[in-house]
Amino acid sequence: GTNVGIVQLEANVNWGVTRVPVFQEDSLYGECPAQYVLGTRPVDMYAYNLGLAFRYGRVGAFYASSVTLGYPAELAYLRAQQALGSLFTVPFMSVFVPLTGSFQTQVGSSAYAQDFVAGVIVDLEVGDLRAGYTQSRGWYFSGQDRYVGAFGTIVLRDGLSLVGQARGGLERTPLPEPVEKVVGRPSVFGRSLPLTEPTDQADTPEEDEKQLSLLTGHIAEEGLFRVLDVRFAYAIAPVAQINDVSISLHDGEWYVAGDGGLPGSSTHWYGEAGIVNAPPQYYYGLPGATLVQARAVVQSTFGEKNGTASATLMFNDPEQVALYPFARNNLAIRLQVGSGL
Repeated sequence: GTNVGIVQLEANVNWGVTRVPVFQEDSLYGECPAQYVLGTRPVDMYAYNLGLAFRYGRVGAFYASSVTLGYPAELAYLRAQQALGSLFTVPFMSVFVPLTGSFQTQVGSSAYAQDFVAGVIVDLEVGDLRAGYTQSRGWYFSGQDRYVGAFGTIVLRDGLSLVGQARGGLERTPLPEPVEKVVGRPSVFGRSLPLTEPTDQADTPEEDEKQLSLLTGHIAEEGLFRVLDVRFAYAIAPVAQINDVSISLHDGEWYVAGDGGLPGSSTHWYGEAGIVNAPPQYYYGLPGATLVQARAVVQSTFGEKNGTASATLMFNDPEQVALYPFARNNLAIRLQVGSGL
């Protein structure tokens, strides 16, 4: 059989995920004037992921770990220092997650969490099936075919009774070549993302938490005339409204390079702009909001092992807005590097 391995590292720095009230008793500059003892600080979040996969013939295994931490920085240079320092330290912590276990902790307004998922891959010739278990008591299942782009992913928690998140449909369905050169590849899929309401007790069991879901339907046409993408998403719940709309411009080889179809080394670019509607979450005191979104990506491919490296700058990314209720006018950067083994 064919033996294939891959490793990928990802670093995410999110500035201004929220703001928290602070009591500045221990000021960096000594005693604070009375009017500055109480204030607010922005909280930045750092998330790092490590992924490994190996296939031997028609079976294989995968592993992915994540480490997330949040810190309320006081000054701009301290926020920059924290972001730079975490790039050199936290990725190493993600390697040891299986040894130290899955947990969350919070000290003051700082927070830390880590988790991992491991499982098996089965090649059914028409597509791949994956099944895994997360150390935080969740099951992961996914499948994708090789012909029409059908896929499905679901995360189940609490003894398979609670849906953590789900996504499924058709993604980048191939069309006849003359048609695809003009209209690109279409995608149609749905997604469910949990929006958990706050509880009175920090240690409330997961099964007792009140959970709403952000239900969205997505359509996209990617690769129009090889250089344009158009995306539209509509939210069905908790409020029926347009979720996000965007248009993207990229170089003509963007998707060919991303699918590993270009030999040798090359560099490619991608730009996106649009709007995103943040759903109202009144239990957090947040009304809905319409925000401008933008994204810029530079990606390079290199080497005989299909190595890739990319840098992404995001402003009000729809995924960030959906995951973090207070992340409005949020700036984030994502760095990724990967290679075959």
